[in-house]
Amino acid sequence: ISSKEAKLGLYTMPITITYGDRYTTKTQIETLGIRLEGKPRLEVGIETSEPFRSGVTGTAIIKIANKGTADAKFLTIQLLSTDKYEVISPYKDYIGTITSDDDETAEYKIYVKRNTEVGDIPLHLSINYRDSYDEEYMESASVNLRVYSKEEIGRMNLTKKSNLKLYFVVLIILISSYFGYKKYWKWTSKK
Repeated sequence: ISSKEAKLGLYTMPITITYGDRYTTKTQIETLGIRLEGKPRLEVGIETSEPFRSGVTGTAIIKIANKGTADAKFLTIQLLSTDKYEVISPYKDYIGTITSDDDETAEYKIYVKRNTEVGDIPLHLSINYRDSYDEEYMESASVNLRVYSKEEIGRMNLTKKSNLKLYFVVLIILISSYFGYKKYWKWTSKK
């Protein structure tokens, strides 16, 4: 049993072997190689996304977490298009290394095709990576993306709030301040 803090890799350990019979004893010193290994264990989910509707383009952020005991190296993630959506941004993203107990994200622009029904649609992912011993892994994963109706987005207030009212109020204050200052300056210069 190894310590939880032990790094994965190859370790050598000297061992002493003593053997013999009643008349002689021999001692031999050898080296034993021990391979301490673990496996990456990836979990995929959607970290954030804009509210998606049929016929609309939005951004989805995919989160990949490594819950295994080994690092996932040279990791690439690929989002595959389907009949429900099309990937607008580059569909393949190089992440690099995700160490044990860490996570990374990949951002994709997605166009949800017209006539896609309201509800969850699966985003299909292909993930390639290598472990500490350069062994290659290829995994498939799916995460659900929620497609809303126009009514749901309005009812749940999921649209981005516009700051138009705030800009209008600030503009009115600036214009009023300008004309007020100008009037005050004329009034003080007449005296």
